[in-house]
Amino acid sequence: MARTPIHPGKILADELKEAGLSVKRLADVLAVPPSRVHQILVGKRNVTAETGLRLGESFGCWLISGCICRPLMNLTWRANSRRRG
Repeated sequence: MARTPIHPGKILADELKEAGLSVKRLADVLAVPPSRVHQILVGKRNVTAETGLRLGESFGCWLISGCICRPLMNLTWRANSRRRG
């Protein structure tokens, strides 16, 4: 019998609960809108490469939906960071 994959938001929600962090606090740390974090936590939004990198930068781990090579994500993150100034 095939097992249903666990959405990365479920894992992140469990980690937030254990750490005692709120959605708002995580959004502030990641510099993203709280609605994005909430949608990820409830499984309505996937973790993009950019959000995954933001998690990695903040917590030393990264979660993404799909298969993206980490070196490619690092290049994308650096390119986007340069554009933002």
